[in-house]
Amino acid sequence: MSLPVIVTPDYECKLVSLPKPIKIRPYLVKEEKLLLMAQQGGDSTEIENAVKQIIRNCTNNMVNPDKLPTFDIEYLFLQLRAKSVNDIVETRFECQNMVTPEAVGDINVSPVKCGTLVPVTINLNDIKITIPEGHTNDVKLTDIIGVRLRYPTNETPTHDITKTIGACIGTIYNTVSGETWEPEPGPDLDDWVESLSLKQLDTIKVFFQTMPHLEYKFTFACPKCKYTEDVVLRGLADFFD
Repeated sequence: MSLPVIVTPDYECKLVSLPKPIKIRPYLVKEEKLLLMAQQGGDSTEIENAVKQIIRNCTNNMVNPDKLPTFDIEYLFLQLRAKSVNDIVETRFECQNMVTPEAVGDINVSPVKCGTLVPVTINLNDIKITIPEGHTNDVKLTDIIGVRLRYPTNETPTHDITKTIGACIGTIYNTVSGETWEPEPGPDLDDWVESLSLKQLDTIKVFFQTMPHLEYKFTFACPKCKYTEDVVLRGLADFFD
């Protein structure tokens, strides 16, 4: 006798780097086991691989996480977690305020960290991808030559700035003639990147320095020492520490 099939709902998710929304499903017991095994191992590479496998499974292999920028991977996983487990994350933050120990007569005693662990509730639906003001992938190098850049992914080489920039160049264009080039990584492109002036290189670097990122802001308040602080969380690790 065949067992009944449990239908899993689909949801839409919009990523910055993809032109159209994608379909996702909640991750199931088999994916949760994959993630827990990786977390128990404590190896960051295993955890990263588990997250990427879950993304493949939950998008029916329509999305290759190795082709996504880090901020889209992080956002997508948070959306999967919200749909699969709960959209609320309970965590704790340690008070970093430096206080003078009580009941100490010696005025020369140095302040110590308060260290109180304060529960904090995070709604995953409130976490958004923030795009810094002025960020653009269209970079003018001269009055007539510009480049359109794409975001780095896990496949982007990081050991050599020439190759990093080359891998992220989607199109080179001439504003006067209208010509465009879509160069392939290789010696010719490496030579072209190395022919840039330092000022032009700095202009391209602004694209990388202002890339989108996950961000969540809240006001931390310590009930013990009454210290308050505006906290900004960025990146997946910050939300699950």
